[in-house]
Amino acid sequence: MEIELSKKKTITVSPAVTKDIEKVTVVRIVDLPVEKKVRAFVRELGRPIELPELSGENYGEWSDEDVEKAVASEIEKL
Repeated sequence: MEIELSKKKTITVSPAVTKDIEKVTVVRIVDLPVEKKVRAFVRELGRPIELPELSGENYGEWSDEDVEKAVASEIEKL
């Protein structure tokens, strides 16, 4: 799943290494019902990110579109 970002974002993937990205690729989505968490593994970050918009009190059924919006939102916060 590739997600277009609203604007180019510079991220740090490891100390002193930055990348300019215009889109990210979600390679895996993990739904943890017992913990009420949803995580997306983002190739460009090299790590998973938790999606608060879909976790905790917001936990429930979600669609690919919900994941796209949540991932884009979290990337913008970095």
